[in-house]
Amino acid sequence: SLSCKKNKDNNSPKQIEHILNYMSENSETFSSEGSESAKINVEILTKIIVKAELENWKELPIGASMTKVGLEFLGTNYVGYTLEYEPESCIVNLSGLDCVTFFESVLNISRMIKKDNPSYQDLINEITFTRYRNGNLTDYTSRLHYTGEWIIDNVKKQVVKDITKE
Repeated sequence: SLSCKKNKDNNSPKQIEHILNYMSENSETFSSEGSESAKINVEILTKIIVKAELENWKELPIGASMTKVGLEFLGTNYVGYTLEYEPESCIVNLSGLDCVTFFESVLNISRMIKKDNPSYQDLINEITFTRYRNGNLTDYTSRLHYTGEWIIDNVKKQVVKDITKE
């Protein structure tokens, strides 16, 4: 039986119930065929999604949502060069972040929790859309490597708004 005490991860019984329900509904993601890093990503993302649902982050302005999501990564290890693999693919590593992947993850988790029934695949899709020129991953050259070009491309895609002249 569930007690009202919090477990070592500070999850309430209601959060645990939501996490277990989410994991059973998305069981293919948790199958033994998936990579260990994907399983860890899904576990981290699931905890954030459940907390967001329980606290209704979906209704928050994007900046407030990003603050809440960002706080969930307190204590996450800094890991550099996480995107440098050939061939180019949409790499997501929620257990180790650099400053760019932290921003990408926080922004895109905040965007996806505003959708109904968000999933790990939604996160991959959101990150692909914002990380790559015109939202299309083709190869290394399609990645938006410079902040200036990231801003211009994501203003065009209406992900962010340029308020420089306001």
